[in-house]
Amino acid sequence: MSKKHFWKRGIAAACAVVTAATGLALPVFAADTSGLAVTPKVVALGDDCLAEVSGSESAVSYMADYLGGNAVNYATVGTTSGKLVSDLQSNQNMKRDVQTADVVMISVGVNDFIEEVLYKNADLVDMDNCKTLTDVANKLTSDGSKLSAANSKLARDLPALVETVAANIEAAVTEVKSLNRSANVVVQTVNNPLGVDYYGMSGVSQNRKTVIAYLYQYLDVSLEGGNVSGTGLASMTIADNAGLNDKIRSLQNASAADFYTPYVGAAGEKAIGFEFSNIMDLNMTFTPLGQVMLASAAIQSSEMLSCGDGSVISNAYTATGKDGDLKSNRPSADSIITGAASHQKMACSMGDADASGSIDTQDLFLCLYNIARVGAGLDTELNPIQRKALDADNSGTLDSQDIFLWLYYMAQTGAGVHVDLADYLAQNQA
Repeated sequence: MSKKHFWKRGIAAACAVVTAATGLALPVFAADTSGLAVTPKVVALGDDCLAEVSGSESAVSYMADYLGGNAVNYATVGTTSGKLVSDLQSNQNMKRDVQTADVVMISVGVNDFIEEVLYKNADLVDMDNCKTLTDVANKLTSDGSKLSAANSKLARDLPALVETVAANIEAAVTEVKSLNRSANVVVQTVNNPLGVDYYGMSGVSQNRKTVIAYLYQYLDVSLEGGNVSGTGLASMTIADNAGLNDKIRSLQNASAADFYTPYVGAAGEKAIGFEFSNIMDLNMTFTPLGQVMLASAAIQSSEMLSCGDGSVISNAYTATGKDGDLKSNRPSADSIITGAASHQKMACSMGDADASGSIDTQDLFLCLYNIARVGAGLDTELNPIQRKALDADNSGTLDSQDIFLWLYYMAQTGAGVHVDLADYLAQNQA
């Protein structure tokens, strides 16, 4: 009979053995943990920004490599916030992977705004046969009455869209946390897809570049808050003091990976959105440099994620060939990447959550304490590598079964019984 099936009977016996063998004090257990790598699981949900791009690594795979784990990517081109919530509620494979994830990365919202501003705004632009952003610019209407109608629609619909997308993102985070209370959830702030050097676009008239600038401002207010008013797109008027990204940054149970500022640029920085994304081709999939930036922003979003191998990010950054240019053109972005690249991986192996080199009472305490915290509705104090190190049955969740398995292992070893840790864990996998 597998040990994992007799918790109720075994726990008393295990405690008795430990007590007899150690006089109420559990000793340090030296164990051969070579080959027992800790492999956290990173799951990506959402849209183009996290989607895999053919022939290149994704931000999700960089995060997984950084943690020394595995990536599962459900992000797809075109996903909207409403679609993500629906998928989380109905896609059983997605739900199972979220349940066993150590990190969940979420990016969603940009398609909602692109659809509202361009694809649902026929008075402004006819998107049929548009394949590039230059095509869109050249098809923008110059008719004053149509511009006025477009202005009225945007001023009316964008504030409401902010509330809808924010509610959907909050619902997605809530759904993830209902499936997996311990996972680190990272939500990316939504970048302005028009945060590019549109004035440098060739083959586009100055008037149409000006209209793009007005559309950029509409999107910027929706995402970052504030207000827009005055002349331009037939007298623009929109006000929303709380932008979508403010709402993302204030989410409970999630950290915000602030990609908006690196993409758009801080004051005085050159617009280089084309370097990060493929928006020129009318999709928000990201270039290799953009993928490194996304992963770095996610890593820097929480101290809980400062536990990985920064050389993964450093090497990926160098491989883009853009590290020198970015340092001079976009210091704010370069600092995020170099910050993530400076981290050192925590040297945990299975059972050794405090990286002391031994499996001991401190590791058991960490397991017990954090199970209790999560059970009480509090956040875990273990990072993804530590949680995976204590997941003895590889179920994706720390629970009483893990406590028993580690306690039983310690009891046997403390009583002088030789236990091969690798075999023991393999026999007790969920």
